[in-house]
Amino acid sequence: MLLSLLAVLACLATASLLACTEIEDADFGHHVAVGRLLLHDFGAVRRYAYSYWLYQVATAIVFDHLGPAAIVLLRALFILATFILAYLLARRIGAPGWAGALGLALGLLTSHERFIDRPELFSFLAWVLVLWILLLHRHDRFVWLLVPLQILWVNSHLWFGLLPALFVAFAIGDRLDLRGHLAPGHLRRTAALLGAILVATCIGPAGPTAWLSQLYLVQFLGRNYSLPFRIGEMMSPFSTFETSLAVWIFRIAMPVSVLLALATARRLGWGAVFALLFASLLAARARRAMPLFGVTAAVLLPVALAALGERLPRAARKILPRAAAAVALAIGIVGIHAVASGRLFLTLDHDKRIALRISPRFPGFKAARFLRDEQIQGPLFHTTHAAGAIVFMNGTRLTPFLDARWVGTPETIAAFQRLRGASDQTVASIWQDFDREHGYQVALLDSYQMPALLRYLSNDNPGWATVHVDATSSVLVKRGGKNESAIVEHEAKLRTALAGPDRRREERLGDAVVRFLRSRKPAPLEPLRFPYDAMLRANYALQLGRAYDGQAAYLDLLEREKGSLHVSTHRLEILNNILWCLKDSDQAAAMDALSEALTRDPGTSTERRRALQVIRALALGRLGQSAKAEEIARGIIADPAATKDDRWQSWCTIASARSGAGDYEAAADAYSRATQERPDLAETFRSLGLILDQNLLRTDEALKAYEAFLSLGGRDARIDERIHVLRRQTMQRR
Repeated sequence: MLLSLLAVLACLATASLLACTEIEDADFGHHVAVGRLLLHDFGAVRRYAYSYWLYQVATAIVFDHLGPAAIVLLRALFILATFILAYLLARRIGAPGWAGALGLALGLLTSHERFIDRPELFSFLAWVLVLWILLLHRHDRFVWLLVPLQILWVNSHLWFGLLPALFVAFAIGDRLDLRGHLAPGHLRRTAALLGAILVATCIGPAGPTAWLSQLYLVQFLGRNYSLPFRIGEMMSPFSTFETSLAVWIFRIAMPVSVLLALATARRLGWGAVFALLFASLLAARARRAMPLFGVTAAVLLPVALAALGERLPRAARKILPRAAAAVALAIGIVGIHAVASGRLFLTLDHDKRIALRISPRFPGFKAARFLRDEQIQGPLFHTTHAAGAIVFMNGTRLTPFLDARWVGTPETIAAFQRLRGASDQTVASIWQDFDREHGYQVALLDSYQMPALLRYLSNDNPGWATVHVDATSSVLVKRGGKNESAIVEHEAKLRTALAGPDRRREERLGDAVVRFLRSRKPAPLEPLRFPYDAMLRANYALQLGRAYDGQAAYLDLLEREKGSLHVSTHRLEILNNILWCLKDSDQAAAMDALSEALTRDPGTSTERRRALQVIRALALGRLGQSAKAEEIARGIIADPAATKDDRWQSWCTIASARSGAGDYEAAADAYSRATQERPDLAETFRSLGLILDQNLLRTDEALKAYEAFLSLGGRDARIDERIHVLRRQTMQRR
């Protein structure tokens, strides 16, 4: 049927686009580096490669000889082969075209977030090949192809234990299906083949110890396993951790598919049902295994749907094929647009592009290249995301203290956890103890994992110098150590590149903010590209409290976002950060517009709304809308949940509004009330004293306010001089 064929082609086109994105997975660098090491010294395989060595060596050869484009195309080849074979297998075991198309669409929807450069791509393809052999050839001589496939699998990825598990599942299924009608010698043949498969699992550099890696699969199935960190791919799809489109589809499709398989077990066979149950269980324990469910469902669900469709009334049986094919075609067409336009990646908050290259925002890539080009010497401390890039660019020259697979000693893992959870008050002591023990010469940090450490080494520790900054990472080296030449060459350049006060830039940012808030949301079919690099630069600046650099980065973002900020998951965060960047500027119109828009946003908390109203009242006062500013300020003061800071700022806003209107008595009263809310702030007493002195001529009260200003650490030569004058006048009156 033409509609079914179009649906299949549309789904495969979506898969092709998803598979041809930039290389961005942090583990890729680790695998290439180990592959290079094994090509140089294969004896290291037992120390480094485990069951990955064949994938790692092949990846290193392809990358070093053919470049990143070949890696992307190889990834696409694995993915397309997996799903084409799954579709063809579904057709071979009796699924009609419309059901196969729908199964293919479901498989893509639940699998696409794992289309990355990792050896598990081989496991997904091998799983489909095993299903092909067991579904079509388990009773003939071709079933022995499982043995060479097992040898290939045990040397490519640690999920090789899935093959004997799947074989046993089908063997049990045959016993249930045939109920004593098995051919003579079937049990001996099954036992011999299982023995050959188990022997094949030991044919590799690791030998029988390769089975130690299967503890990971036991962890997936176990109820009490623990992880050293919250790693998204290891979390259950049913947890609340970082849900996505694939996760939501899985949550619905997995139980429905299992029920359909059980309902049509006689048609599928119990071996196939067990395969689906096994894949579903693995995927339910860890979302990195969701493609196992996806490809299994793509094979078996179409057959179950067709069998179930045969039980429907005649009218429904006529409608079902066209409806199912139309749904699959719609999924494929929407998928093509969503991927090609960038909307899918933006919705998932993934900075991806369809391109045959390494992503410019590959975690730590530029910083790791800087370490190599400048021959920076260790010991090295780093964020975990950068570990793959470090070994990719530097090989064994620099030793990561945690590699890309979270391998480290319990001591280093515990230290990393403490540093990641440190506050600005505790980070110094934690870092000093760790640094004293290891003698670090260089630190590669980002804006997310250990922000307190980034601030401590960048702002508060004169013993460290920043020598490299890019959108994803910064490099700092210890002064007086092994990398003094890098400090001489790069530190001054980075300091001169820091943004300073610029009224013109602030005006442009204010105008850009107002323009964005007044702009329309992008049309559904409009392509979108979000400037992640500008957002990352702004995050770095804000972590270090550099408002001017933040202004420059956000101005760049607003000039390049082209409507994508409207649908970005970071929209609320970015607008709040821009407001912070403008808080000390004279861009009152932008501050008013921002605070009003954020107050209306349903994602803004009640506490934040109150703080935004304080800012808006201040901005309205600067804009000359004194009555509106005072109305908002008095509403905040009357709010029982308002903080002392909120009330203090509101009284100051009222005082400013009253002063601008010439009502100095009311202004003095408002400033007096503000000092009662925050008696520790010198500047409020200064403002009160000036009004009492210059506008109301109440010099005795003014003198007390000025003296309070001084007692709180205030410094102003004109106030000092005025205090002397007022004190002399007081003495003369006496």
